[in-house]
Amino acid sequence: MAWVGSEEGRWYLRGVALSLACMRRVALLTGLCFVLLVVPAAATTGVTGVTGDPSTSTTTSTSTSTSTTTTQPCVATAVGTLKPLAASVRQVIIVNARKAQDNVGVLTAYSRMGTCWTRLSRGVPAELGIEGLALHKHEGDGKTPEGIFSLATTVYGIGPRLSTALRYHHVVCGDWWDEQPGTTRYNQFVHVACEAPSPFGAKSEPLWTIQPQYQHFLVINYNTAPIRSGLGSAIFLHVSVGRPTAGCVAIGAAALERIIGWLNPMAHPEIVISTTGRLHQW
Repeated sequence: MAWVGSEEGRWYLRGVALSLACMRRVALLTGLCFVLLVVPAAATTGVTGVTGDPSTSTTTSTSTSTSTTTTQPCVATAVGTLKPLAASVRQVIIVNARKAQDNVGVLTAYSRMGTCWTRLSRGVPAELGIEGLALHKHEGDGKTPEGIFSLATTVYGIGPRLSTALRYHHVVCGDWWDEQPGTTRYNQFVHVACEAPSPFGAKSEPLWTIQPQYQHFLVINYNTAPIRSGLGSAIFLHVSVGRPTAGCVAIGAAALERIIGWLNPMAHPEIVISTTGRLHQW
């Protein structure tokens, strides 16, 4: 303690006195008292954070904190049963039936959030082809094709435009879907003059006349790229009327409107149609 009588010691004692004065007046002060205590190097042996001459010293404060980031595991969904989807696919709809002969199933929509898939809402009943599902579909077989397909980016409908990121085509008189194998526009939307006779064959659909199924509908891109004659056409996701379809997937009007409002073409949505036991194939 030989430094107490030195110049450094006198500065130290003055600092202590000033600190005590601040403490006595703390109830009356609104600020804080900060006192710089200059301690000689000889007296700071073993003190961390204060070094050297006051004019050149550096005060360092090192605090080590450990933060632990807890990553919550993804909730298991049916998407995990599928083969890995492309990174660009951030929306997927799964339509599954218990067995291939079933003409009813469940439709559930999922969004990719980071590395996890989250369900849009509870699954809804889905009407399928009257003859069930088909791995190898043909025109007129009454079956819904199994597989994984993209969705067209245009919504069609007799009803008014919905709030959606997709394009909308209001169906009018003369709007057809060509379902006649061998024609040049097979499995495509075609418009002809209103009231003109069908140039596509008796099985093609006059879209504007089919209510309420086509109040709004989405095109499932089955047999579209390339189009192969006779392997099936006009596979839509449309409004249910409570009975099996000729090969489309049908759900309630409110559920369909929700799906249409949710879909985002930038998320590259896809639809998987399968039996539960074959989901792992897609």
